[in-house]
Amino acid sequence: MDFGTFFNSKALFQNYTSLEGYEPFYLVAYENDTLAAHWLLVIIRQSKNIPSMLSSRCMAYGYPEISSGTNQLNVIDAMLSKLTAVLHRKVLYAEVRQVNYHTLFTPLFIQHHFKSISWLNVVNQLPQTTGEAFKKLSDGKRRQIKNNERLGLEVRPAASHQEVIAFLQILQQLYAHLAKPLPPLRFFTQFYEIACQQGNGVILIATYQNKILGGIVCPTDTSILYEWYICSDNKSYRRITPGVSLTWGAICYAVENGFRVMDFMGAGKATRPYGVRNFKLSFGGELIPVLRYRYKTTPLAYFMIHTVLSPFRNWLIKQKNRRQVMNTY
Repeated sequence: MDFGTFFNSKALFQNYTSLEGYEPFYLVAYENDTLAAHWLLVIIRQSKNIPSMLSSRCMAYGYPEISSGTNQLNVIDAMLSKLTAVLHRKVLYAEVRQVNYHTLFTPLFIQHHFKSISWLNVVNQLPQTTGEAFKKLSDGKRRQIKNNERLGLEVRPAASHQEVIAFLQILQQLYAHLAKPLPPLRFFTQFYEIACQQGNGVILIATYQNKILGGIVCPTDTSILYEWYICSDNKSYRRITPGVSLTWGAICYAVENGFRVMDFMGAGKATRPYGVRNFKLSFGGELIPVLRYRYKTTPLAYFMIHTVLSPFRNWLIKQKNRRQVMNTY
């Protein structure tokens, strides 16, 4: 296969295969015995003690990759038919994230009982130099970056497993507090070992007085750098803002390595306020509409778990995240 994006890549597939509770698979389409399309998806099981169809979800980022000259609508139609059959009684729901508006594809997803959800994203079209990129920032962000640099905060690529793990301890604590699902530690250490070494991404860390205060995980394609996971310790030192310098560091890394776009990977649901949205926009990007598609294999069970049983579901996620934090130390 020729991989156009990281989120359909062999590197990500291999990473998923090594994780307990993760079941990655490709949907592939052939035309006249020639590979015409492929699509990476992963089934993630949240709990061993709850039936899979009530505790598992299927995730994908973006549309399938389809060879030129192939009828795209036929491929999407066939893949969605196969996908819904494969997932029947196996997961609670499936979600396709970070898809651009495509008037041809959306009716097919709806036809196969996916719901389209309006979402937002921030995309930064990068200039040729970091000087030009700096001018695109808001006044407040420029002041914060200069202040961080004056006080000695540094952002650079992680240089060892120990540095990656130190950053992940902060990330795990954040997700445990938010009750949001997070891949296990091994997912990120393997990203460092495989994707970073093969030129498919970078992990940047923020250091201050020999202490790691955060990091950012950035997969890359040929021309795009993605902000996938980011966190920082903003409480230990009141005078510095490591999250600001981490995002600026990612922009600098992208410009210096020839990437033309920085994709911030989401800015919240279009119908709801989202504080992070303004933070991302302050780095010079523009707000663009995107979609998520969600398919509920059993709508009644989905409703019960995500509404009536939502407190119990969040408690399970928090407990799992806390166990991950404890196992890291």
